Amino acid sequence: MPKYPASSDLHLKKHNVIGFFERLDTALRTTSVNKLSKKTDISVNTIKSYLYRHNYPDLPRLATIAEHTGYSLSWLLFGHEKTQHKQDRFELTILDDAMTPTLPEGAEVVYQTLTPTSNSPVLDGIYVIATARGNLVRRLQWREDDKAYLVLCTNVDYPSQTMKSVNIIGKVTAVMTAI
Repeated sequence: MPKYPASSDLHLKKHNVIGFFERLDTALRTTSVNKLSKKTDISVNTIKSYLYRHNYPDLPRLATIAEHTGYSLSWLLFGHEKTQHKQDRFELTILDDAMTPTLPEGAEVVYQTLTPTSNSPVLDGIYVIATARGNLVRRLQWREDDKAYLVLCTNVDYPSQTMKSVNIIGKVTAVMTAI
């Protein structure tokens, strides 16, 4: 997109890109500039230049902003659809007994999706992880000395495993079990 918005607004209007900065402003204000910068790897100054309408984001950066603010790229560009935040909380039924008695088989867990960066491990906790056998719920502990995760089950019949990388889908935030 053009670097100087003021001289290019007319060209955008010809292509039905109307209200772009208002939508971009809405998306950018869903979080702090510093947090968004860390999440997106877009510099603070660059994000501020978008907020102050000094520059347009290029398409790859706009897609990154859309992904991390919960708005669709289509809405940011054209405003054709309602502003919909992406769903970031999901439910999963536990299908094994590896976490029993903490999380019994058949329990429903609610988890919040995560997009951890490769250079910063997640904090210790219970997570949904993707495996070849499907999505599983396990306790993860980061081992700084090994630079690896210790994958734990509360059921003593399941041994712990050390893994250099884990495909983390989300962090468990709630559990629903039958009475």
